[in-house]
Amino acid sequence: MSNAPQLFATCDYNAPLSPNCVAWLCRALTVREKPHVIDLGCGWGQLLVDIVLHLPQSTGTGYDSDQLLIEHATAVVATFANEERISVSVADCTQVTEHSDVLICMGSTHAWACLEDALTSFEQTLRPEGELIIGVPYWENSPSDAACHALGTTQDGLPTEISLRNLVTESGFAITGFRASTLAEWDAFEIAWCASRVIWLRENPNHPDFARYAEQLEKHRAMWLDGYRTYLGFAVIVATKRSPNLTAG
Repeated sequence: MSNAPQLFATCDYNAPLSPNCVAWLCRALTVREKPHVIDLGCGWGQLLVDIVLHLPQSTGTGYDSDQLLIEHATAVVATFANEERISVSVADCTQVTEHSDVLICMGSTHAWACLEDALTSFEQTLRPEGELIIGVPYWENSPSDAACHALGTTQDGLPTEISLRNLVTESGFAITGFRASTLAEWDAFEIAWCASRVIWLRENPNHPDFARYAEQLEKHRAMWLDGYRTYLGFAVIVATKRSPNLTAG
């Protein structure tokens, strides 16, 4: 049996998103007739389900390279009353060329060589005037050495908010919605992420993966609290694929 549901049992999403943030995200979308939604790096599929529920007569397809998360996503989709509208599959997201009306990539742009490559791919696969939903980490404050070390990057390794906005618009999109996760949302996500593993470790003391998950938990907690907390931001962006006559947002 997959460990994924237990390892994320206390997380709503695998990103610093709150119900208020997701409600804002749904309101920012332009409802279109029978849209097809693709989620690249869908994790366990909860955000995909929420978006499909919000868009009448929509269908959705989620892709993730993690077999365990797709097993979890299959179970999540099965709880959806109209589960035939959503499918999930194991796949390398960078190789998906299927076209969509709404494209989600929440915290998974790192799968591409760089953010520019990810945005180029999104622009090529979105249908005309399609909508892009991305969640991207950025430096909210000038990072400390500890923050850079925790994330294995440099001060230039992540964009600032301004450079992120510019990059999206220069890649063929007009930004129609921008929301930065609050510190409270970040903390709630990190606490939930750690709590799921604390519970799993307590309930599975003899599991062969116990030592691996215990080490992962301690390393992650130190990265968060002693490293990137208050420096790392998370931007949730809604953008429309620009037509030749539409100016950048």
